Amino acid sequence: MANHKDNKFLLGNELFEVKRGEFHTSELKLAERWDVNRKTVRKFLELLENDQMIALHKTQKGTTIKVNKYNAYQGNFSEGVDSPMDNGGDSPMDNGGDTNKNEKNNKNDKESKNEKNEENKKHIEQQVAHVWNRYPLKKGKATAIKKIPKLIEQYSYEQLIRCIERYELGLQKETWRKPQNGSTFFNSGYVDYLDGNYQEVEIVVEQHSGYEFQPKSPEMIAFLEGE
Repeated sequence: MANHKDNKFLLGNELFEVKRGEFHTSELKLAERWDVNRKTVRKFLELLENDQMIALHKTQKGTTIKVNKYNAYQGNFSEGVDSPMDNGGDSPMDNGGDTNKNEKNNKNDKESKNEKNEENKKHIEQQVAHVWNRYPLKKGKATAIKKIPKLIEQYSYEQLIRCIERYELGLQKETWRKPQNGSTFFNSGYVDYLDGNYQEVEIVVEQHSGYEFQPKSPEMIAFLEGE
């Protein structure tokens, strides 16, 4: 950043001269270059100045920074020693800059994760509401609403909907039955209607003692036949 030889440059309508070992800049430019705020830049420059490593000359058009003992630093280049402000434009606070970037990345990752979690939460809430609205008897909602998310996670939303459809089909075939409260069905009543457990009820029309029973479950048939 520091000039290796005397130089002149035009700033606005004024011609500025900077000597060897000096460079003209501003706190704002350094803040943007180093990815920090102006307060951090100001404190850092003051720290270098207090340590007599640099000299600052501030004007309304910016700040001229003079690297003290610049010639001595340049004489040690072969030994790998750089001046405090002559490092190819990288920040003397590189570690801090990397830390800030890592913190930003971590913050972005956390925000992205939170957004996904929020989306998943809303999606599950919608599924729970749909399952509850799909069930025929709306009683015991508070208990059922707590149970349904666990059932969705364990068996899937689609299978739970199939359980309700199968249960409703059974109610249509066995008109003598009354639907269970929602809290009862989602506590244990659903089990018989899971994919691996379900057996469809057959419609049976049979005359018995002059009365027609229609339809009847396998349990009723066994009872009527004396089994």
